[in-house]
Amino acid sequence: MAIIEQRDTEIFQERANPNETIKTKIDLIASTIVKVEANKARFASTLLKTKATFRIPAEIKKEYAINDDALASRLALQNPAGMKIGAVDGSVLRDSLVGVDIIASKARGVVFKFYAKKSPIVKYYPQEKNENFNLFGIFQNTNAQDLERFTNAERLLSELELVHAILSAEPHLDMMIIDGSLFLPEIFTGSENYYASRYNKQISEVLKRILDTSMDHGTILVGVIKDSVKAEFAGIVGKLIPTCMGAFPAFKDFLSFDYRQAIQVFKDYDLFYRILLEGERSFSIRTFPKTAGVIQATEFDKYLKDNDLGLYSYMFKAVPMDIPLKVEFFSRSDPAIVASLVEKTSALLYPLSKINMDYSEPSPQMEAHKRVRIPEQDFKIIIDIIRQKTGFCSTMLQKRRERKPF
Repeated sequence: MAIIEQRDTEIFQERANPNETIKTKIDLIASTIVKVEANKARFASTLLKTKATFRIPAEIKKEYAINDDALASRLALQNPAGMKIGAVDGSVLRDSLVGVDIIASKARGVVFKFYAKKSPIVKYYPQEKNENFNLFGIFQNTNAQDLERFTNAERLLSELELVHAILSAEPHLDMMIIDGSLFLPEIFTGSENYYASRYNKQISEVLKRILDTSMDHGTILVGVIKDSVKAEFAGIVGKLIPTCMGAFPAFKDFLSFDYRQAIQVFKDYDLFYRILLEGERSFSIRTFPKTAGVIQATEFDKYLKDNDLGLYSYMFKAVPMDIPLKVEFFSRSDPAIVASLVEKTSALLYPLSKINMDYSEPSPQMEAHKRVRIPEQDFKIIIDIIRQKTGFCSTMLQKRRERKPF
């Protein structure tokens, strides 16, 4: 019989006895979820009682680069009529064969021109009907972690190259939305691998061109992240509780249950889905670099330092029955500038993201996403064509786990 233990505030589930029935194992997992859910619900309920009155102390704001006083704030609602808003999304597929990894990547963009009394006009990039995509092979011996990093880097690079092309062609763009994170610091750190070095340089250079062009044109650049496993905001809330318990007695209610266990299992989206109302956002934080005095390890770090730029983020809830969206943007470190960008971006993204009561995503981003998908069947056909051109060779063999003997 599998058991549930609490170890250092973590839920730990032992492996089930192989002789137990599948029903017993299912019941065990379900009962564990119910227990975890009950603790998370109690945590959210306790936090909600203090949400309206709690103010983040100045020393905590400085330590964790928080730019707000409250845990949550109401969103303004801006009509996008008269504005031009672009969006870019990317997709990537990879087939790992015996001697080569073949990667296909694709990016598509849209520009919406909004009007007060008629539907928006949409312009497509590179063009409305274009099924072409990038295709290349990696032949160097590379571990699975690096391959995953290169695949993500290739998707990001495809997106960023198209973003710069659209910004150059559309100098009067009010906002450019990138699907996903604007910056992946892990791409800029790691091995001496040739591909890592290549992506480091290319992504760094195109990001610098994008930021320069955005500032020259007055275009607001944002990354909108639909799904994530990060727990940055939840971690900060967890650290606020013991730190502020003396000055804020209402937090002592957290001592009546194991709130640390809830914090360890909360993701950002899960926690803020419970504590944000529709039309509210979280506090904003600087996510990179964490401190203004960070050592410039890369050329891009130096560029950020020279231009007094950092990456900031917040979460907002546009509809009642969907998890919040996370928004990233680059800004100078002046708190007033950061606050202004939070206000402008959230006020514009909020009406664009109210698709229906249980789905939230900015409409230009949704249109870009719809057009960027690479059909898996098309990719398989391309792999087969390469096989035909190379003849039988071990390089193009599928790995044994992907093949069937009969």
